[in-house]
Amino acid sequence: MMVQYPAQLMIDILDRVQTIDNLVLRIMRQKFFRDAKVRLPKFEHPELGMLRSVSWLYALYQELGKPNIDFVKERFSVYSLDTNDSKQRHIATSQSLRTYFQHSLDPLTESDSRTQKTCENWFRSMCGIAYPETDEQWKRSMIGILTEANDFLICVHKCIEAIDLDEAREQILQQWEHRLIRHHPQHKFDHLIAIIAPDLGRDGIKPKNFSNIYYAKWLQQLDILDTYEFETEARRLIERAILEDTRPRMPITGTDIMNEFSLAPGKKVGNLLKRGTELLDKNPNYSKSELLDILREEIHNID
Repeated sequence: MMVQYPAQLMIDILDRVQTIDNLVLRIMRQKFFRDAKVRLPKFEHPELGMLRSVSWLYALYQELGKPNIDFVKERFSVYSLDTNDSKQRHIATSQSLRTYFQHSLDPLTESDSRTQKTCENWFRSMCGIAYPETDEQWKRSMIGILTEANDFLICVHKCIEAIDLDEAREQILQQWEHRLIRHHPQHKFDHLIAIIAPDLGRDGIKPKNFSNIYYAKWLQQLDILDTYEFETEARRLIERAILEDTRPRMPITGTDIMNEFSLAPGKKVGNLLKRGTELLDKNPNYSKSELLDILREEIHNID
Protein backbone atom coordinates (compact mmCIF):
# COMPACT_ATOMS: atom_id res chain seq x y z
CA MET A 1 0.00 0.00 0.00
CA MET A 2 1.41 3.39 -0.98
CA VAL A 3 2.65 5.53 1.91
CA GLN A 4 0.63 8.73 2.10
CA TYR A 5 3.18 11.02 3.73
CA PRO A 6 6.19 12.22 1.67
CA ALA A 7 7.94 13.64 4.73
CA GLN A 8 7.89 10.24 6.46
CA LEU A 9 9.25 8.62 3.31
CA MET A 10 12.11 11.11 3.27
CA ILE A 11 12.88 10.31 6.93
CA ASP A 12 12.99 6.62 6.00
CA ILE A 13 15.32 7.39 3.07
CA LEU A 14 17.68 9.43 5.25
CA ASP A 15 17.74 6.64 7.84
CA ARG A 16 18.57 4.15 5.10
CA VAL A 17 21.38 6.35 3.78
CA GLN A 18 22.87 6.56 7.28
CA THR A 19 22.56 2.80 7.78
CA ILE A 20 24.33 2.13 4.48
CA ASP A 21 27.09 4.59 5.36
CA ASN A 22 27.62 2.94 8.75
CA LEU A 23 27.80 -0.53 7.21
CA VAL A 24 30.31 0.48 4.55
CA LEU A 25 32.37 2.38 7.12
CA ARG A 26 32.68 -0.86 9.05
CA ILE A 27 33.70 -3.09 6.17
CA MET A 28 35.66 -0.59 4.00
CA ARG A 29 36.55 2.27 6.38
CA GLN A 30 34.89 4.86 4.17
CA LYS A 31 31.40 6.16 3.57
CA PHE A 32 29.18 4.99 0.75
CA PHE A 33 27.84 8.50 0.08
CA ARG A 34 30.27 11.40 -0.19
CA ASP A 35 29.72 14.20 2.34
CA ALA A 36 28.12 17.28 0.84
CA LYS A 37 25.43 19.76 1.78
CA VAL A 38 22.43 19.08 -0.41
CA ARG A 39 19.25 20.94 0.44
CA LEU A 40 16.40 18.60 1.37
CA PRO A 41 13.12 18.96 -0.51
CA LYS A 42 10.06 20.49 1.15
CA PHE A 43 6.66 18.97 0.56
CA GLU A 44 4.10 21.70 1.30
CA HIS A 45 3.60 22.35 -2.43
CA PRO A 46 3.32 19.00 -4.28
CA GLU A 47 4.67 20.14 -7.66
CA LEU A 48 7.68 21.92 -6.14
CA GLY A 49 8.19 19.01 -3.76
CA MET A 50 8.34 16.60 -6.71
CA LEU A 51 10.85 18.74 -8.61
CA ARG A 52 13.09 19.12 -5.56
CA SER A 53 12.82 15.42 -4.69
CA VAL A 54 14.06 14.50 -8.17
CA SER A 55 16.95 16.98 -7.90
CA TRP A 56 17.89 15.64 -4.45
CA LEU A 57 17.85 12.04 -5.65
CA TYR A 58 19.94 12.95 -8.68
CA ALA A 59 22.56 14.50 -6.39
CA LEU A 60 22.48 11.42 -4.13
CA TYR A 61 22.89 8.93 -6.96
CA GLN A 62 25.05 10.78 -9.50
CA GLU A 63 27.18 13.07 -7.34
CA LEU A 64 27.45 11.65 -3.83
CA GLY A 65 27.33 7.89 -4.37
CA LYS A 66 27.83 7.12 -8.06
CA PRO A 67 30.94 4.86 -8.02
CA ASN A 68 29.63 2.82 -5.08
CA ILE A 69 26.12 2.59 -6.51
CA ASP A 70 27.46 1.49 -9.90
CA PHE A 71 29.49 -1.29 -8.29
CA VAL A 72 26.79 -2.54 -5.92
CA LYS A 73 23.89 -2.56 -8.38
CA GLU A 74 25.96 -4.72 -10.75
CA ARG A 75 25.74 -7.41 -8.07
CA PHE A 76 21.97 -7.26 -7.52
CA SER A 77 21.50 -10.20 -9.88
CA VAL A 78 24.22 -12.23 -8.11
CA TYR A 79 22.13 -12.22 -4.92
CA SER A 80 18.72 -12.31 -6.71
CA LEU A 81 17.75 -8.92 -5.28
CA ASP A 82 16.16 -7.33 -8.34
CA THR A 83 14.53 -10.09 -10.34
CA ASN A 84 12.35 -7.75 -12.43
CA ASP A 85 14.98 -4.97 -12.77
CA SER A 86 12.66 -2.43 -11.16
CA LYS A 87 15.41 -1.13 -8.86
CA GLN A 88 17.77 -0.67 -11.78
CA ARG A 89 15.06 1.20 -13.69
CA HIS A 90 14.57 3.60 -10.78
CA ILE A 91 18.05 5.07 -11.30
CA ALA A 92 17.36 5.60 -15.01
CA THR A 93 13.90 7.01 -14.27
CA SER A 94 15.17 9.54 -11.73
CA GLN A 95 17.85 10.68 -14.18
CA SER A 96 15.31 11.01 -17.00
CA LEU A 97 12.95 13.00 -14.76
CA ARG A 98 15.74 15.37 -13.81
CA THR A 99 16.51 15.96 -17.50
CA TYR A 100 12.79 16.33 -18.24
CA PHE A 101 12.33 18.99 -15.57
CA GLN A 102 15.54 20.98 -16.06
CA HIS A 103 16.14 20.95 -19.81
CA SER A 104 14.23 22.00 -22.88
CA LEU A 105 13.71 18.76 -24.81
CA ASP A 106 13.51 18.48 -28.56
CA PRO A 107 11.05 15.64 -29.33
CA LEU A 108 12.50 15.39 -32.86
CA THR A 109 15.81 14.03 -31.53
CA GLU A 110 16.02 10.36 -30.60
CA SER A 111 17.49 10.83 -27.11
CA ASP A 112 15.08 13.61 -26.07
CA SER A 113 12.13 11.70 -27.49
CA ARG A 114 13.17 8.63 -25.50
CA THR A 115 13.51 10.69 -22.30
CA GLN A 116 10.08 12.25 -22.81
CA LYS A 117 8.45 8.88 -23.46
CA THR A 118 10.10 7.35 -20.37
CA CYS A 119 8.83 10.15 -18.15
CA GLU A 120 5.33 10.20 -19.59
CA ASN A 121 4.96 6.43 -19.16
CA TRP A 122 6.21 6.71 -15.60
CA PHE A 123 3.75 9.52 -14.77
CA ARG A 124 0.89 7.47 -16.23
CA SER A 125 1.82 4.57 -13.94
CA MET A 126 1.83 6.89 -10.92
CA CYS A 127 -1.10 9.25 -11.47
CA GLY A 128 -2.88 8.11 -14.64
CA ILE A 129 -1.82 11.01 -16.87
CA ALA A 130 1.21 11.81 -19.05
CA TYR A 131 1.99 14.97 -17.08
CA PRO A 132 0.51 15.88 -13.68
CA GLU A 133 -1.90 18.80 -13.59
CA THR A 134 -3.45 18.77 -10.13
CA ASP A 135 -1.92 18.83 -6.66
CA GLU A 136 -3.18 15.30 -6.07
CA GLN A 137 -1.47 14.03 -9.23
CA TRP A 138 1.78 15.73 -8.25
CA LYS A 139 1.52 14.27 -4.76
CA ARG A 140 1.03 10.76 -6.13
CA SER A 141 4.07 11.21 -8.38
CA MET A 142 6.16 12.56 -5.51
CA ILE A 143 5.19 9.66 -3.27
CA GLY A 144 5.92 7.30 -6.14
CA ILE A 145 9.49 8.47 -6.75
CA LEU A 146 10.27 8.54 -3.01
CA THR A 147 8.83 5.05 -2.55
CA GLU A 148 10.99 3.77 -5.41
CA ALA A 149 14.02 5.47 -3.86
CA ASN A 150 13.39 3.86 -0.49
CA ASP A 151 12.97 0.43 -2.12
CA PHE A 152 16.17 0.95 -4.11
CA LEU A 153 18.18 1.86 -1.00
CA ILE A 154 16.78 -1.17 0.84
CA CYS A 155 18.07 -3.27 -2.05
CA VAL A 156 21.49 -1.57 -1.86
CA HIS A 157 21.63 -2.28 1.88
CA LYS A 158 20.75 -5.95 1.39
CA CYS A 159 23.36 -6.28 -1.35
CA ILE A 160 26.12 -4.85 0.84
CA GLU A 161 25.11 -7.20 3.66
CA ALA A 162 25.30 -10.09 1.19
CA ILE A 163 28.78 -9.00 0.08
CA ASP A 164 29.86 -8.88 3.73
CA LEU A 165 28.74 -12.50 4.19
CA ASP A 166 30.01 -13.79 0.84
CA GLU A 167 32.73 -16.46 0.87
CA ALA A 168 34.57 -14.34 -1.70
CA ARG A 169 34.21 -11.23 0.49
CA GLU A 170 37.87 -10.16 0.39
CA GLN A 171 38.13 -10.53 -3.38
CA ILE A 172 34.90 -8.57 -3.90
CA LEU A 173 36.08 -5.79 -1.58
CA GLN A 174 39.36 -5.59 -3.47
CA GLN A 175 37.44 -5.22 -6.73
CA TRP A 176 35.27 -2.56 -5.11
CA GLU A 177 38.31 -0.65 -3.85
CA HIS A 178 39.92 -0.87 -7.29
CA ARG A 179 36.76 0.61 -8.84
CA LEU A 180 36.82 3.52 -6.40
CA ILE A 181 40.48 4.27 -7.04
CA ARG A 182 39.76 4.47 -10.76
CA HIS A 183 36.68 6.65 -10.42
CA HIS A 184 37.46 10.15 -11.64
CA PRO A 185 34.44 12.51 -11.60
CA GLN A 186 34.02 14.73 -14.61
CA HIS A 187 34.49 17.88 -12.54
CA LYS A 188 38.13 16.87 -11.89
CA PHE A 189 38.78 16.99 -15.63
CA ASP A 190 36.88 20.29 -15.88
CA HIS A 191 39.21 21.80 -13.26
CA LEU A 192 42.29 20.73 -15.23
CA ILE A 193 40.85 21.91 -18.55
CA ALA A 194 40.32 25.38 -17.07
CA ILE A 195 44.03 25.47 -16.20
CA ILE A 196 45.45 23.79 -19.31
CA ALA A 197 43.42 25.50 -22.05
CA PRO A 198 44.80 29.03 -21.34
CA ASP A 199 48.32 27.57 -21.09
CA LEU A 200 47.91 26.38 -24.69
CA GLY A 201 46.37 29.64 -25.86
CA ARG A 202 42.87 28.15 -26.08
CA ASP A 203 41.07 30.52 -23.69
CA GLY A 204 37.78 30.13 -25.56
CA ILE A 205 37.33 26.47 -24.56
CA LYS A 206 34.49 25.92 -22.07
CA PRO A 207 35.63 23.13 -19.72
CA LYS A 208 32.24 21.49 -19.19
CA ASN A 209 31.34 21.44 -22.89
CA PHE A 210 34.78 20.12 -23.79
CA SER A 211 34.77 17.34 -21.19
CA ASN A 212 31.26 16.29 -22.27
CA ILE A 213 32.80 15.28 -25.60
CA TYR A 214 35.85 13.44 -24.29
CA TYR A 215 35.07 12.27 -20.73
CA ALA A 216 33.99 8.70 -21.54
CA LYS A 217 36.95 8.22 -23.91
CA TRP A 218 39.40 9.52 -21.30
CA LEU A 219 38.10 7.07 -18.69
CA GLN A 220 38.54 4.19 -21.13
CA GLN A 221 42.10 5.27 -21.90
CA LEU A 222 42.98 5.52 -18.19
CA ASP A 223 41.44 2.12 -17.51
CA ILE A 224 43.90 0.48 -19.91
CA LEU A 225 46.85 1.57 -17.77
CA ASP A 226 48.06 -0.71 -14.97
CA THR A 227 49.05 2.15 -12.68
CA TYR A 228 49.09 5.91 -13.15
CA GLU A 229 49.14 9.24 -11.38
CA PHE A 230 45.79 10.82 -12.26
CA GLU A 231 46.76 14.45 -12.75
CA THR A 232 49.78 13.61 -14.92
CA GLU A 233 47.89 11.25 -17.22
CA ALA A 234 44.78 13.45 -17.30
CA ARG A 235 46.92 16.40 -18.38
CA ARG A 236 48.35 14.36 -21.26
CA LEU A 237 44.90 13.31 -22.40
CA ILE A 238 43.49 16.84 -22.16
CA GLU A 239 46.44 18.45 -23.95
CA ARG A 240 46.24 15.91 -26.77
CA ALA A 241 42.50 16.42 -27.14
CA ILE A 242 42.81 20.22 -27.16
CA LEU A 243 45.49 20.13 -29.83
CA GLU A 244 43.51 17.69 -31.96
CA ASP A 245 40.21 19.46 -31.43
CA THR A 246 41.53 22.89 -32.35
CA ARG A 247 43.63 21.77 -35.33
CA PRO A 248 42.54 23.53 -38.56
CA ARG A 249 40.16 21.55 -40.76
CA MET A 250 42.09 19.61 -43.38
CA PRO A 251 40.98 20.88 -46.81
CA ILE A 252 42.20 17.79 -48.69
CA THR A 253 41.42 14.08 -48.34
CA GLY A 254 43.11 10.87 -49.42
CA THR A 255 40.70 10.75 -52.37
CA ASP A 256 41.82 14.23 -53.47
CA ILE A 257 45.45 13.08 -53.41
CA MET A 258 44.73 9.90 -55.37
CA ASN A 259 42.76 11.84 -58.03
CA GLU A 260 45.28 14.69 -58.29
CA PHE A 261 48.37 12.51 -58.62
CA SER A 262 46.82 9.39 -60.21
CA LEU A 263 47.86 7.21 -57.28
CA ALA A 264 46.47 3.86 -56.21
CA PRO A 265 45.46 3.41 -52.55
CA GLY A 266 48.50 2.71 -50.41
CA LYS A 267 51.19 3.93 -48.06
CA LYS A 268 52.25 6.85 -50.28
CA VAL A 269 48.75 8.36 -50.12
CA GLY A 270 48.86 8.21 -46.32
CA ASN A 271 52.32 9.80 -46.19
CA LEU A 272 51.26 12.61 -48.52
CA LEU A 273 48.20 13.27 -46.39
CA LYS A 274 50.40 13.30 -43.28
CA ARG A 275 52.72 15.81 -44.96
CA GLY A 276 49.69 17.95 -45.80
CA THR A 277 48.71 17.92 -42.13
CA GLU A 278 52.20 19.05 -41.14
CA LEU A 279 52.03 21.91 -43.63
CA LEU A 280 48.61 22.97 -42.36
CA ASP A 281 49.84 23.00 -38.77
CA LYS A 282 52.51 25.53 -39.81
CA ASN A 283 50.09 27.63 -41.85
CA PRO A 284 46.37 27.12 -41.09
CA ASN A 285 45.45 29.44 -44.00
CA TYR A 286 46.56 27.09 -46.77
CA SER A 287 43.78 26.37 -49.27
CA LYS A 288 43.16 23.04 -50.96
CA SER A 289 44.90 24.12 -54.19
CA GLU A 290 47.88 25.57 -52.31
CA LEU A 291 48.44 22.34 -50.37
CA LEU A 292 48.19 20.24 -53.53
CA ASP A 293 50.69 22.53 -55.28
CA ILE A 294 53.22 22.09 -52.46
CA LEU A 295 52.69 18.32 -52.38
CA ARG A 296 53.22 18.20 -56.15
CA GLU A 297 56.65 19.75 -55.66
CA GLU A 298 57.52 17.32 -52.85
CA ILE A 299 55.87 14.14 -54.13
CA HIS A 300 59.11 12.60 -55.45
CA ASN A 301 60.70 12.93 -52.01
CA ILE A 302 57.83 11.17 -50.25
CA ASP A 303 57.71 7.37 -50.29
